[in-house]
Amino acid sequence: MRFMNPAFYYLAANNQCPASDCAPQPGSIANMDAYIQFPDTPSGQRETVSVNGAWGCVDLKSPNVVSALSTGSTQLTFHFGKGCVGHVVKQVQGGFTDGPICADSVFIKFNRYGSC
Repeated sequence: MRFMNPAFYYLAANNQCPASDCAPQPGSIANMDAYIQFPDTPSGQRETVSVNGAWGCVDLKSPNVVSALSTGSTQLTFHFGKGCVGHVVKQVQGGFTDGPICADSVFIKFNRYGSC
């Protein structure tokens, strides 16, 4: 049997569990950006892809992604297939530079939205 901290029992018994969903306030996030480098992008430059709000999907112009950059508060999930419905290829926070991937779309979200 797994040991449970008595504090958890107290909080649950007295209805004091945290109630915050950590979501941003409506209108507090205008857009979320990611900066993607494709093979045909000049070296050192990236193309901007954006979503309006705290999350959304963007179909990429090319399935060959060399690298990606975003802020530390942005989570990027790269998918095979358009519309972010295919297999997840890579999920990163802040971006990646460790090698190219093949992805048709990227789901961009505020890193805490809906996850706590």
